[in-house]
Amino acid sequence: MFNENVNYQKALGWAEKSIELSKTKYAQESEGATHMDLSPGLLLDNYAGLLLKTGQIQKAIEIETQAINMALDENTRNHYRVNLEKYKKD
Repeated sequence: MFNENVNYQKALGWAEKSIELSKTKYAQESEGATHMDLSPGLLLDNYAGLLLKTGQIQKAIEIETQAINMALDENTRNHYRVNLEKYKKD
């Protein structure tokens, strides 16, 4: 049986672990890295979405703001800004 709250809590833990692991790998890449799978901004964006799903709206806003600051390009930054505005309306 699907227990939404339990699954979101597990997903939050996995997201936090992914962010920690990415810091080491991302730091080893060159400054010009554009690999989305290595982007801390992408991981933070996903984490913020999970925070929102679990009712942690203020923390989601803080994390999405960090994602904006870590985005690798303007298109990605704009996508995260749209998410941030949605979070602020919740």
